[in-house]
Amino acid sequence: MKDGIGEADSSKREMGATMASRRMAQRLPETDYRARTVRRYTSDDRPPRRRAGRVLSGCVALLALAHLGALLGWIAIHALIGDSRWWSFLLNTFALYLFVPLIVTVPLAILLRNYLLRACALLGTILFLAFYGNLFVPPTLRPAVPAGAPRLTAMTFNVHVSNQNPDGVAAAIRRSGADVVGLQEVNPAMAQGLRRDLSDLYPYQILGAQDAPSCVAVLSRYPLDTTGIALPGQWSDAPLVVRLHFAGATVTVLDAHPVSTLLTRTQIREEARQRADSAQAIADFAGGQQGPVIVLSDFNAGDQSTPYGIVTGVLGDSWREGGVGFGHTFPGDRSFDESRPRLSDWFIPPWLVRIDYVFHSRQWRAVDAHIGPWDGGSDHRPVVATLALLNGQ
Repeated sequence: MKDGIGEADSSKREMGATMASRRMAQRLPETDYRARTVRRYTSDDRPPRRRAGRVLSGCVALLALAHLGALLGWIAIHALIGDSRWWSFLLNTFALYLFVPLIVTVPLAILLRNYLLRACALLGTILFLAFYGNLFVPPTLRPAVPAGAPRLTAMTFNVHVSNQNPDGVAAAIRRSGADVVGLQEVNPAMAQGLRRDLSDLYPYQILGAQDAPSCVAVLSRYPLDTTGIALPGQWSDAPLVVRLHFAGATVTVLDAHPVSTLLTRTQIREEARQRADSAQAIADFAGGQQGPVIVLSDFNAGDQSTPYGIVTGVLGDSWREGGVGFGHTFPGDRSFDESRPRLSDWFIPPWLVRIDYVFHSRQWRAVDAHIGPWDGGSDHRPVVATLALLNGQ
């Protein structure tokens, strides 16, 4: 009897366990359904914002990659063909503006977690620093100049061939504090006015060829000698070579004004070739001098151009050594003519490029370079550089 009762209890327990298992099995699909619902809610409602962010980040990264490709393409063009095509001349002239997108991509690379974007922004920044980084080195971090080295302040200034305001130009030169000044596009009225107004401060004044509407001129506090040396090539103004006596040394000063650029394809090609020839003439002449050399020039070419590379293979660029910032000098005022470029009726802002230079031989080191006082009328701004003479031989 007891055995029968025990077996019945055991059967009831087994039946209870079986029914509990069935109830659990029935609940599992409901649990899975709820889990699937939660997952669907998570992926369909919240992440659309995240997915949009990923898409935006990816698009920005692709644009940054395209920009990096454009920069590398320009570097290849710059190295392989220089200014030999009209379009490559324009690319080299305005190369700085190829880096403008970095203003956007660098902050976005910091904010967005996209490794491709960050890599492109980093490489673009490295390229910018390679080409322009030394323009932003603080003067305190640059090589020191011996305290006893004699210093000469030189200025270059294209005053504009149509400028009839010698008083304004004379005032700008006085404020510059320059010891020697190289002028370009000096018309007869300007030459006469400067001789009248500046003879007390610059008693030594020599004009270049005066059988043209304009010429170059050198004004100096220190004695000057004419040389009669002529350089080959096509020029906007014929070059002027003088000897300056400074600190016991005879300094060769060349005032040079290569041809300017007119924005048509055929003229750009021809003028680029002429400027390259002029640059070679300057480099050959400067390289053949035994003593210190200074070249004062409206060079009509940017610092990524073929002519610039030719000249700086022999001479130093005072702005690269002593200046801070981009130092843009052209184009400026439009009081006299249409020298500031315009595209149809679109306004082109002033001071887009740096084409005016104080070059120097290796006997000098630039201590400082800055934009000089402007007369308010010329389409160029002057450049003033202080040079320390390390070796007078």
